[in-house]
Amino acid sequence: METITKATKLSSIHLTAQRAGAKFTQVADWLLPDRFRTISEEVVAAQESVVVADISANGKILVEADNATVLLNSALKVAKLGINQGTVFEGGHAYRLRKDLFYIGTSPTEKTTVLKALNSGASNVPGQVTVTDITDGRTELVLIGPDAAELLSLLCGLDLYESKFPDHTAKQTGVAKTNQIVIRRDIGDLRCYHLIGARSYGAYMWETILDAGSSLEITPIGVAAFQELTIS
Repeated sequence: METITKATKLSSIHLTAQRAGAKFTQVADWLLPDRFRTISEEVVAAQESVVVADISANGKILVEADNATVLLNSALKVAKLGINQGTVFEGGHAYRLRKDLFYIGTSPTEKTTVLKALNSGASNVPGQVTVTDITDGRTELVLIGPDAAELLSLLCGLDLYESKFPDHTAKQTGVAKTNQIVIRRDIGDLRCYHLIGARSYGAYMWETILDAGSSLEITPIGVAAFQELTIS
């Protein structure tokens, strides 16, 4: 676990994770669960069934404009995307939610750079452009594992078949009666779904996911195991 120095932002699941015996770590200026069990146990659980992790320190940005595609291409070198399609760019991931609305996800360290590029480029795009940093107001939970699609299907009505919801797809939808952005971004061969929703529903979503996944032997994991999975 990292040394905690100046973390000022608590995850919406902080108290819930604390009661579950989580150890915490600092990610940028956030305090997040580092692990609930050993890292190796959490990694194995992700590989064999399904896990849930809180990665709310990630940068989360909305770009809304009639010419949003022009801005993303000029500022971030993102090629034109169809609605609900996504792609990787240097510094993060971009997803088109509507004709005029994009969601941008970044690592905690890349958020400032990406925001600066978008705000700088917005002045050169005709029409009204809105770039909004929603990081602090949204919780980002992630479901990982062979049973992730089965679990998510218990919570929402999305068609999660490969032909309908392939890797790098994003949709705004209802999950457990809350509004969420659901993004599929697999980790190698492991199915992975990101759920981005209002911070006020974060603890409710966490507990609802754990309840719904009990029959699948769901395990909560910390950022240490999540990072191990993404770099392995």
